[in-house]
Amino acid sequence: MREIAIHDDNGLKHIRVAAGIASSVLDWLIPHVIEGVTTEFLDLLCRQKIAANQAEPGYLGYRGFDKAIYTSVNDVVSRGRPDNRELRQGDVLNIDLAVVKDGWFGHTSRMFSIGEVDPVKEHLIDSAYTTLLVGISHIKPGVAFSTISHAIDDAVKRLECHLAVKCIGHGIGAAMHTPPFIMVDSLLTQDVVLQKGMVFTLDPVLSTGSSQLGIGSDGISIVNVAQSPVAHWEHMVEVTEESYSILTASFREGDTLGYPVINQTLFDFWSPNQYR
Repeated sequence: MREIAIHDDNGLKHIRVAAGIASSVLDWLIPHVIEGVTTEFLDLLCRQKIAANQAEPGYLGYRGFDKAIYTSVNDVVSRGRPDNRELRQGDVLNIDLAVVKDGWFGHTSRMFSIGEVDPVKEHLIDSAYTTLLVGISHIKPGVAFSTISHAIDDAVKRLECHLAVKCIGHGIGAAMHTPPFIMVDSLLTQDVVLQKGMVFTLDPVLSTGSSQLGIGSDGISIVNVAQSPVAHWEHMVEVTEESYSILTASFREGDTLGYPVINQTLFDFWSPNQYR
């Protein structure tokens, strides 16, 4: 069993920089994600912005992938490959981006709505974001990873959604994917308690219907077999002395152009003080 990294101050400094670049690229991209634009063009823009930050795309060449970002539209769960498809009114898009800066990784993803979307997709997007923040709210030294998994799983069920994949997070640092691999099934999670200096992502992927997965027609993407819409957000989180720090937090957090406005009543119900 591989050990979970406890990063020193130097490592944390580099991780924070990489995470900040990843988040800032998606902030910058927001006004470009509009009806009629192709996902291939969005990939090109991200490459240019990453290069402007003297960083490299983390996904380019990863397991043979030839693009800088994943662009997962509607029922695509992950590994959506940018192409010449134009985004249409009512589409929902997840852009998943990783950067490498001085040998350290930053990784984040967020949802984009193209124009007005139907209520089912809107509920799914809001639920995915709420679920992410519920999980993050439990992070502090001494808490077990299974506590976070259970909180996320319970929130998803109460929101009447489904987890599309069992893995809801992973460690990150000098590699993009490191232990722990956080699973919604606590029996599959390396269940140790959190310590100051740990850094990991949380990214619960939600769907409205069946969670059965398949390979897309491109042979690369992972899709929902029932063609149900999918949504997920991803943040990098550092465990601090007493709590946590969201390393990929956006200056647009709460701005309807980027992040949904969280339902505070729902969030309070699942927060650590109220969780039951």
